[in-house]
Amino acid sequence: MNMADELENSFGQFTTEAEKYEGMWCVMEMKVAAMKDESFYFLLGMHESILANGQPISEILLDLENVVLLREVKDINKNQLKEIISDLEEGIVKIGGKVLKLKNFDRSHFGRSRSHRRGPLDVQCDWPYFWLRASGKSDVIKEEEINVKLNKCGYEDLRNACEENLGFMVGGAYSPHIYLTAPIYILADAQIKENKLIFSVKYHKSVRSEDLSISYGIEGDTQKHSTISFAPNDISSQKDDFYELQKIMDLPPGTKSITFWTYYKDEEIDKYWIPKPIEKIEGINPKWIVIDPLFSRRESGELIGGERIFERYLGIETEVLDSNAFELIILNLMSIAGFHVIFTGKRFDSKGIDMLAFSPDSSDIIVMSCTITNNIREKIRTLLPQINKLKKQLENYELIPAIFSPINSNDIINSDKTEASEHKVSLLLSQEIKEIYQAIQTTSVSEIREFVLNYIKSRMLTEV
Repeated sequence: MNMADELENSFGQFTTEAEKYEGMWCVMEMKVAAMKDESFYFLLGMHESILANGQPISEILLDLENVVLLREVKDINKNQLKEIISDLEEGIVKIGGKVLKLKNFDRSHFGRSRSHRRGPLDVQCDWPYFWLRASGKSDVIKEEEINVKLNKCGYEDLRNACEENLGFMVGGAYSPHIYLTAPIYILADAQIKENKLIFSVKYHKSVRSEDLSISYGIEGDTQKHSTISFAPNDISSQKDDFYELQKIMDLPPGTKSITFWTYYKDEEIDKYWIPKPIEKIEGINPKWIVIDPLFSRRESGELIGGERIFERYLGIETEVLDSNAFELIILNLMSIAGFHVIFTGKRFDSKGIDMLAFSPDSSDIIVMSCTITNNIREKIRTLLPQINKLKKQLENYELIPAIFSPINSNDIINSDKTEASEHKVSLLLSQEIKEIYQAIQTTSVSEIREFVLNYIKSRMLTEV
């Protein structure tokens, strides 16, 4: 399949998916950053969002000799959407009554495009989602000259001007960023309260309640798998253009977890999202819940979830290259597991100890050293003198020396493993770190600290 076919299929998939939910969308917000060049424009960046509502508007955000930033909100239907895409493929952008004819830009200049589906679905999530790259001639873009003019308007540079006005940055090699987003306004949730299982679905007024359903499974002493359908009389609240449906049922005794899937017109909204167990409210670990929203960020136009960022620094996703980041993420890992942690690493220079993890209701103290390289023996030999020093001050406590490293056990030589075994040092390597990471997501908050403590103790090698 050639590049043109890939592009056509991708846009075809987008429009096909969009037609399923077209009732949710009424307007399109279009934002464009372009550089003037006589009667042509070089596209720097564009973001088109199909939205549920919005007031029509056309405005010039910035108009300099070289750069123009435009924004328009207008009514949209599926035929108009196809026309906008068709114009773009021909190198034309129509916005605010203007026709921007793009220079050195047409269908053949699009790079790889990909669909991107995300869950759990929220009104703030973009889906379906496409990120496209297109090439222009960077040698004609005189960045320094543009930035001089932007400074007179109060902007530091072109990237900052676009981020403030359009919500995204352009720059680098000036390969244009083009975003086409269509949020789905259906959000399903489940919670357990007072032995009741409460399902709620928030949705835009354009969606019929009869078209929504939830398939769920209950695991525990009593197993149950069923489907919930909704009707207009299930509406529990209304706010602005959004409604909320709610179903309440008795929770079977001995329930351990619940999984659920959301359906629209009998089709799973996002089949690539794997639902996670929902624990009872008293079992939820709030420290873990905050990771995803707080760590999430955009990278090269793609929204990277907080859990993936967490996994990256732990070495679960990729090789860890930043030792400082690894130390701090291990600190977070132990804190989420319920320990009181004292950081003694970089800048404190404790020479062998990076942090101490205390179990508040026991006499155990985990004395930790972190490394991203295969220098286990060196770490053991700098850790032991500190252990001996602490023993004199903490006679009534059990000190558990532990080394955290995101490397594979097979890469450690036997002599280093022997050294760890002789001095009773726990080795927490890539597999062990992964198991602790998984445990903080699946073990209740009342049990996780004891689980991790015992697990670290069990990592002391008894034989090599």
